Amino acid sequence: MLTNLKTGETTFPGMTLGMSNNVYAGWGSYTDYAEVWTGTEIKSLPYGGGTDGGLEWRSFRVDVDASPEVHALAKAWVAKRDHEAEVSREQARLAAYQVELEKASRLKAKATASRSLDEKTLATIKKGEMVTISSGVSKGFTGIMFWVGSPKESCIRVGVKNAKGEVAWVNARACEKALVAA
Repeated sequence: MLTNLKTGETTFPGMTLGMSNNVYAGWGSYTDYAEVWTGTEIKSLPYGGGTDGGLEWRSFRVDVDASPEVHALAKAWVAKRDHEAEVSREQARLAAYQVELEKASRLKAKATASRSLDEKTLATIKKGEMVTISSGVSKGFTGIMFWVGSPKESCIRVGVKNAKGEVAWVNARACEKALVAA
């Protein structure tokens, strides 16, 4: 039970579970708390405190008077609160995992589409043919497709060599049949 030291008014009779304090390291002060069962939850209510210099204050007298039944209710509430917190953490972890799965699925779809474009291009152009690079840094580069790389997950790379011996390495989809010989 908490008893107001100025008015004598009492609150939480039969509901006070215990006392605790919070020391503010580096600040040279502390606050004392009464742990009370409100009927629906446990609350920590400040009732006093002090400083390293010996200054103390009290607003309430605290009598720990909770019955075994009140302790059981409080214990059940703590268990429920902790369980709900664990469920919430697990839901957040699963939501983050779902976001990662969706991201991986989008990346795989994009890679599949890119690879499909490379395969479509290679169906019309073969190694040894004259090609022009139609996009990217090497746009406009014309030469013989002399190398076709082994397929990777997202693309098929090719090597193109011009008459001067210069080489460009690009995705197959960046090539098209050359209209004029190099």
